[in-house]
Amino acid sequence: MKTPLCHLNDWLTTPEFPFYSKLTSSADDVLHDHTFFEIFYMLDGDIYHELNGNIQLLHQGDLLFLLPEDRHIFLRDEKNRCRHRDVILRKEFFKSICDFLNADLYKAFVSSQTCKKFSLSEEKIAEFEKSFLNVTKASALKNNANIALSFAKVLCAELLGMLLPHGGNDEKEEPDWLTSLINRLSDPAYVSRSWEEILSPFFYSREHICRVFKAKTGKTPTEYLNEQRMILAIDRLTHSRDTVLSVCMGLGFSSVAYFNSLFKNKYGLSPSAFRKKIQSGDKI
Repeated sequence: MKTPLCHLNDWLTTPEFPFYSKLTSSADDVLHDHTFFEIFYMLDGDIYHELNGNIQLLHQGDLLFLLPEDRHIFLRDEKNRCRHRDVILRKEFFKSICDFLNADLYKAFVSSQTCKKFSLSEEKIAEFEKSFLNVTKASALKNNANIALSFAKVLCAELLGMLLPHGGNDEKEEPDWLTSLINRLSDPAYVSRSWEEILSPFFYSREHICRVFKAKTGKTPTEYLNEQRMILAIDRLTHSRDTVLSVCMGLGFSSVAYFNSLFKNKYGLSPSAFRKKIQSGDKI
């Protein structure tokens, strides 16, 4: 049964004060999108979170930036206990902070060309919580609206500053997410998984990931993954009694013909011929 979508309107901010934050520990288990930009980070606990159909386990310190059209839900049950800080930003306010930081930041963000998931240390969470408290205190005092808004702008600038690429415009520097993806593709535990599972932590479009990966490594993600699979195939054909079919399926291939073709292109022999040579003691 398809989960119904709830469209959340912004009733918490005003044109005069286009910012609002709150702590949430319940009533977040409804699939929804927004009329505003949202930032949230995990204060404590663990919970499965679904974003645009992808499910990921979130932990303390995980921070996500969401577009208005992003659809998400916290998958709560009796075992999931967590609190998260939610930050609501009006569209024009969000854009003004982006423009202040970098002329291209807003465009990059809405086109999913920036990283949208970060991990905060406990110290950083404590700093942000103190800043949110200062905004709340200032907004509660009479005639302090301008001061509260100034506090909010500084706080949002620090949050959105995380979207800026590290190292300025140095094109040679690998983004952190790319290093994480390469590590993931090199991990034997992931070689047999689907691309949806492999890419689940990375909140970019598939096209953007492939483009950056090819530019930085000279290979597509699929080419890189298949290279890792071939290395593991050699090991399993050499040291196990698994059939070629079992090796093929265990490495995540759905086609034996495709597996055989890749293997022969790389090593000059079919998997079966390679195993026979190994078993006969011939040199490869």
